[in-house]
Amino acid sequence: MKFRLIHLLIVTSLGQAGMSFAAFPLVAPPEARTLSVDEPWPLSDTIRVCAIRVEFQPDAITGTSGTGLMADASLFPDSLHFDPLPHDSQYFADHLALIADYFRVASHEHLHFGALEVYPPGASNVLRLNHPMWHYNYNTDQDLLNSKLVELFVHAIWKADSAGIPLDQYDAFVIFHAGVGKDFSFGYDATPFDIPSAFISENDLLPYRSRLPAAVTSGLLLPEAENQQEALDYGIELSLNGISVKLFGNWLGLPDLFDTETGRSGIGRWGMMDQGSGNLNALVPALPDAWSRLYMGWDTPEIVIPGSDTAAAITTQRIKRTGSAGDLPEIIKLPVTPTEYYLLENRDADADSIGHVSLFDRDGRELQMDRDGNLAIQTGFRVAVRASHYDYGIPGSGLLIWHIDEEVIEVGLPTNRVNADREHRGVDLVEADGAQDIGREYGFASSGSGTELGIQEDAWWGANADHKAANGGSPVRFTDRSHPSTKLYDGSYTYLELTNFSDVADTMSFRARLTYAVPGYPVEMTASEQPVFGYADFDGDGYRELVAQSGRAVRIFSFGGESLFSLDVPDGMQISSIFAEGQDLDGDGLEELLFTGDRVGYLQQAGSGYELLSGAAHRGYFTEAFPCSTATGVRLLLEAGMADGSEPDDSVWIKVYDSQMNLLYRTDFGVFRTSQIRNIEAAPATRFALSTPAELKCVEVTDTGLVDVWANSSLIDDIWVLNEPAERFLYSHQLGYLRASDGVLVAGPDTTRPPRIDWDGDGICEGGGRFGESDLQGEDLPGMPLDTDTGSIEDLDADGKPDILALRKLSGDSSRLPAGCSRMSAFEHSGRSFDGFPLAAHQILTQSSNGFDLAPDNNLFFVSMYRNASAGTYQISLNKLPILARDNLRFKYTAPANIITVGPLRPQVHARADWVYCWPNPAREVSYIRVTRSDASQTKVKLFDLAGRMVAELSGSSGMAGQYEIPWDVTNVESGVYIGSVEVRGSGSTERKEIKIAVVK
Repeated sequence: MKFRLIHLLIVTSLGQAGMSFAAFPLVAPPEARTLSVDEPWPLSDTIRVCAIRVEFQPDAITGTSGTGLMADASLFPDSLHFDPLPHDSQYFADHLALIADYFRVASHEHLHFGALEVYPPGASNVLRLNHPMWHYNYNTDQDLLNSKLVELFVHAIWKADSAGIPLDQYDAFVIFHAGVGKDFSFGYDATPFDIPSAFISENDLLPYRSRLPAAVTSGLLLPEAENQQEALDYGIELSLNGISVKLFGNWLGLPDLFDTETGRSGIGRWGMMDQGSGNLNALVPALPDAWSRLYMGWDTPEIVIPGSDTAAAITTQRIKRTGSAGDLPEIIKLPVTPTEYYLLENRDADADSIGHVSLFDRDGRELQMDRDGNLAIQTGFRVAVRASHYDYGIPGSGLLIWHIDEEVIEVGLPTNRVNADREHRGVDLVEADGAQDIGREYGFASSGSGTELGIQEDAWWGANADHKAANGGSPVRFTDRSHPSTKLYDGSYTYLELTNFSDVADTMSFRARLTYAVPGYPVEMTASEQPVFGYADFDGDGYRELVAQSGRAVRIFSFGGESLFSLDVPDGMQISSIFAEGQDLDGDGLEELLFTGDRVGYLQQAGSGYELLSGAAHRGYFTEAFPCSTATGVRLLLEAGMADGSEPDDSVWIKVYDSQMNLLYRTDFGVFRTSQIRNIEAAPATRFALSTPAELKCVEVTDTGLVDVWANSSLIDDIWVLNEPAERFLYSHQLGYLRASDGVLVAGPDTTRPPRIDWDGDGICEGGGRFGESDLQGEDLPGMPLDTDTGSIEDLDADGKPDILALRKLSGDSSRLPAGCSRMSAFEHSGRSFDGFPLAAHQILTQSSNGFDLAPDNNLFFVSMYRNASAGTYQISLNKLPILARDNLRFKYTAPANIITVGPLRPQVHARADWVYCWPNPAREVSYIRVTRSDASQTKVKLFDLAGRMVAELSGSSGMAGQYEIPWDVTNVESGVYIGSVEVRGSGSTERKEIKIAVVK
C-alpha cells in the first residue's frame, strides 16, 4: 500500500518546541522554554521506568479530541496502521520497549533498563483524574499552560500514590493520558484544548516538592496516541514513537538543539533532539547527533591533531558508519581552540542498502516502509518494539561536520538554550552546500523551499555537486577559503584543511592537515604537567631546536620535529622564563639554553648528545639569572635569589659563575621583595642596575665579580631602561630619568613618564620619555582587542616600522572550560590587520616576544599545544606565522627586563607632511585637530556648517616646538560636513588653512 509521508512540525510544551516544513499551513509554536536541563544519566545506573495510565472526567465539548476516556473507540478508527487499538497495557508496554531499544542502540549498550512497568495492573485498568481534559489547557496563555501541565503530572502522581503504586521502586515516570497529543501542527486546530506533551523537569516541580513522593523528581507527559483528526483528514497517520523518544532524551539529560525561544530548527532532521524525532511521520526517530552522544558519554571520539602538508603528515582519516561494527572511530574530533572544535561522523540513511526500514512488534511481525511511503505490513502487526535502522529517515548520507562551541553550550545548558542564537549556535551543522538553510523560513515558491530541515547536500562526500557549484567548481574541500569555511564564529582563521572526501560508504575517509604547521609536527609528549618551552640553536646550523620540559623531564626536538634527546634535570630547575631563547653563554659561538630555579645552569650540545651544567643546589624562594660578559669578552652568568637557610630569611644574594658553572663571586644585596636586578644592556650584559629600598646603583661585571660604578640614594620601585643610539637611561617613578653611564639625573619625575615604544619613529618615546611629558595620542597606534592578554611590538614584516603581535586569552570563568591563549592578532604599523589574522590555535605558547624567531628565514614561528587529558599526552606543534617578510632584518623594539630601544632623533614629529590636519575623520565622538610647528604657537579654529553658520570656536597653544592638539567634541553635533578655518600665530609668522571634518553618527 502507499502511505503519505510528510516533514512534521513538532510542537511540545515547556520549551520542547521545534519546527519543520510541510506542504500545509503551519502555526507558530509555543514561546515557553524549559527552565533547566538535568545532568546526564550516569552510565553505571540501571533505569527503572514506571508508566501510569490516566484518563479524565468525561465531557462532550468539541474542543478536545474524544471524550476524555482512555482507548475511546470513537476517536481512533480501526483502519490505523500506526498505534492501533486496543490501547491496553501491552500497547503502552510496547511503546516503552521501543524507547528502551532506541536508547540501547543510540548509547551503544551503555544504557540499561531494569524495569518497564505499566500501571495500574490489568489489561484495561486506568486511573481517573478529578478534572476533565480541558482543565489542563485553557488555551489562553503559555505561562498558564505550563503551570497546568505540571499540575496534570502532579495530579497523576498523587492518584498513583493513592492507588498504592510503589513509586519508590522507579527512576523515570511516564504519564500516559487519554486522548491525542497537541504535538503536530497542520494549521487549522479543531481541538485547541488537547494536551501538549512535555518533559517535566525537577525545576518545574519545585513548588510541589513538599507534597510529592521523594522518588518523583521529574517525568514525562505523553498521550495515548498522536493521530489527530486534522492529520487523518489528509490521509496522514502519526506515531507516538518520535515524541516519546525525544522527551525521554530530555529526561536523560539531553538538551534540545532547536531554538527553544522561537521553535525554529537548529539541526533539522539530522538529529533526534530536533526535528529528527519526527522522521517518517514520527515512526522512526533519528539517532542523536555526534555532540549529543559525546555529551552523554555514549561514544568516545578519536582526537586528530593534523600535521603539515608533508606526505607523512597528511594521513587519511577513516570513519565507520554510526552504529556499525569494527575498530574504526564513529566520531573524529578536530580541536581548534580550547572551546571550539569540529566533530565528524558518518551517517547513512540506508545503511542496509535494502531500500526500506523494518519495524518489528513483540511477536516478530514486521512493518516495512520505504522513502516513497510504501508500506508492507505483516498481518496482525501491532506496535513496534524495535527498528532495523533508526537513521533511515534522515535527509541523506555522508560525512556530517559539526561546529561545536563549548562556551555557548556552557552558557545555554542551564536554561536549555544551547542553540537559541541562530548566528552562533553551540551545536551547528556545517552544511556542505554553503547555504546554512536549517532554521530559516522560506516561502513555498522560493529557491530555498524544502531545505529548512536539512537535505542530502548538507553532507560531505567527494561528488557533492552543490558544494562544487558554491565554490566555483573546485573539488570538495573544507578550508579557511572555502564556502562554507573553517573560520570560527569571530572570523579567526583555523588553517585547517580537509580534502579528499571519499564517496558515501559504510567506511568514509578524508584527509586533514594544518597548513601553518612546520613539516614534522605535531609531536607527542607524555607529560605529568603542562610543558614549558625554550629555543636554542645548539648545533649552529641556523635552525633553533625546540626544548620542552614537564617536571624534571626534558625533550629536545629538531626544527623538523625529530626527537633528538631526552634527559631529566634536577628537581626545581626549569627553563628560564626571562631568557627562554638560546644564548651563547660560554662564548663558543653556539647557543645554550638557560635554566633557573633551585639551581642555575644551562643546557648545551655535547658530542652526539646534550648535557646540563649547573651550579650548586640551594633552597631558594626564587632565582633570576642573566647572561653577562666582561669588558674583555669573558662570558659569565649572574644569578640573583633569596638566601638559603644559613642566611637571614629576608636577604637577597647575587652570585657570579664562570662558563663552566664554577662560583666566582657572591654578595648579599638588599631586602627580599623590595629589591630587584635589571640588565641595562641586551644579553649578554656588562652592566646591571640594582635597586634596594635605600638606593639605586649601577654595577659592572668583571672577570672576578662585580664592581660598583655609581650609586644614588633614594627609595626605588620598578626600573625601566631606555636605550637610545648614543646613551642609555634608567627610569623610576621616584627619580625620573638618570644617565646609565654615571647616574646623573637628566629629567625629573614630575615632567616625565615611563618609556614606551617609539611608534612614530621620531626617536622620542611615545608619551615624551626623557624629553618631557606628552599627552598626544598615537593616532596610528592600532587598537588592541579588548581581551588581549599579552602582546609584543616588533617589526614583523621587516619594513623598518613597528607592528603589533597580540595573544588573546579565554576568560576561563568556568571550571569546565580550560583557560589559555587561543587567538593571535597581528597588526601592521598602519593599523590594518595582517592577512590571515586573527588566527586560532588550541593553546598558543611563547615565553618572550622573541620566542617567535626559530629559524633565519622569512617566516616567524610559534608553538601551539593540545592536551589530551584522558591519555596524559600533549600534542606539540611548531607553526609558521602567515607573515612573509621582505628580508630577515627584523628590528627588536624591546628586550627582556624592560629595555626599550628607540632610533635616532629625527627633525619631523610625524610622517605626515601636513602641518595641520584632523583625526579621526569622519568623527563620531571627538575629532582632534593636530598642529605641528617648529616654534611656540597659538591656534584659533572656527568651524562652520555648509550653510555658513558657525557651530564652534576653539583654541589651543603650545609653549614649545612640536605637536599639540585641539579636541572638538561632536557628541551633540549633527551628521554632516563642516568647514574649519585654522589660524596659527608663531614667533615670527602666521599661517592659515582650511580643513574639512565629516561627522557621522
